[in-house]
Amino acid sequence: MTDVNHIPDSAVETETMRIVREAAQTSLKIGFPVRLIGRPGTGKTCALWHVTRELKGTYCEITAASKNVKGMFEGLLRAIDSASGKYHVSMIAAMVYRLYAPVEDFREDLGAWGPVSRLLVVDEIQTLEA
Repeated sequence: MTDVNHIPDSAVETETMRIVREAAQTSLKIGFPVRLIGRPGTGKTCALWHVTRELKGTYCEITAASKNVKGMFEGLLRAIDSASGKYHVSMIAAMVYRLYAPVEDFREDLGAWGPVSRLLVVDEIQTLEA
């Protein structure tokens, strides 16, 4: 898991929490990413963390150590408690793609087998290097 010592263990249900929950549920429903943008200090990070836990997703925060490509892939592996070791970035990327690949399961809503969406939250993604 990503180090989240700066996030409180509990959260109050705020407008930001509601918006984050609706965005996450919409993303899961449509199977595409959504982007949340807001002013600093409005509780986005706290809401993202708590909603991700609530929906049994994976939370990854981009930090100074993970803002390059290799660091981002290593952060994604750490977010699911997997180690990357001392591999080249292409091998780490292959591990991430394999571990985050879509899974098939029986879906009650379809009455058949189909892809199951999983929530992946990448916080502070705008800080990634080009």
